[in-house]
Amino acid sequence: DVFSWGHIFRPGREASGDLLDIIPLSENRMALVVGDVSGKGAGAAILMSAAQAFLHGRLCEGAEPFEAVTAVNKFVAQRSAMNRFLTLWVGIFDAESKKLVYVDAGHGHWAIRRANGTSEAPPTPDGFLVGIDATFEYKNAVLEIDSGDRIIIFSDGIPEQQTSTEEQYGVERVYDLVATSPSAEEDVKKLLDSVMKWAGGTDLDDDTTIVSLGFS
Repeated sequence: DVFSWGHIFRPGREASGDLLDIIPLSENRMALVVGDVSGKGAGAAILMSAAQAFLHGRLCEGAEPFEAVTAVNKFVAQRSAMNRFLTLWVGIFDAESKKLVYVDAGHGHWAIRRANGTSEAPPTPDGFLVGIDATFEYKNAVLEIDSGDRIIIFSDGIPEQQTSTEEQYGVERVYDLVATSPSAEEDVKKLLDSVMKWAGGTDLDDDTTIVSLGFS
C-alpha cells in the first residue's frame, strides 16, 4: 500500500467537538481532516458533525483544501453562534508528486517525522479560525514529502494535558517521541501511552484525537 496510518479518537466526558476524517481519493491521493470545535456538549458535537459532512462532500467532489476550508468557513459563520468556531487542519497527500497540500486554520498541533529519524515542528498556522469571518479567503500551503516521512496531527488535549501539579505535556515531548517511533501505528500508541502516563491514569482532561499518516 502507498499509505500507512494509525489513529485514535477518544471523546471526553461530554459530547465531543473533535473532528477526524481520513478520505481515500485515489490510489496515490489521501485527504485528512482534523479539527476541534470550541466548547463542549451537544452544540459542539452538532457543529462538528455538520462541518465534517460538509468538508467530506467537498473533498470527494475534488475541491482543493483552500476551496473546502473557505466554503466550510462561510457555511459555519452564517449558521453558528458568535462564540462557536473551529480550528481546522485539512490536507491532501499526493504520493506521486510527493507533496502535501494543506490549510492550517488555527490548528497548529502537528509534527513532521522524516524518514531519517528527525522530527520537525510544523510551520506556524497562517489561516484564520473557521467560523469567525465569513469573507475570509484561505490559501494552500505546500510541504515536500518523501518515502518514509510521516505527518502526526493531534488535538490540543495532548499538549495541554496536565499532571497533578498542573504541568502541561507540551509539544516538545511529542516531537521527541515520534522521532524514535518506528511506524504510524506506533506513533499513535506510544503518544497515547505517554500522555496517559503523564496524566497519571486513563481519564484525560479533554477529547483525544491522534492520527499519523505515512508514505511508503
